[in-house]
Amino acid sequence: MDAATNILRREHAALRKMLEFTNGTADRMHRGESIQAEVIARVTEFFQVFMEERLTTKEEDFLVPRSKGEALRTKADRSH
Repeated sequence: MDAATNILRREHAALRKMLEFTNGTADRMHRGESIQAEVIARVTEFFQVFMEERLTTKEEDFLVPRSKGEALRTKADRSH
């Protein structure tokens, strides 16, 4: 479980960095600064790939079934 937890921590740290970059870019745009279209396209692509293909799949394939199993074991423990 440690390895899986560390992977999630690293991925969430990368996501935080991209969110900080995105917020900074939005602030620059609000100040009227020009942002290259390529920057916006790459940020959009990052979020699409990261959120749809990486996190969602891992959470659905690993965390959700595991948490359901924990819930079933907990319920079984209470009935005994």
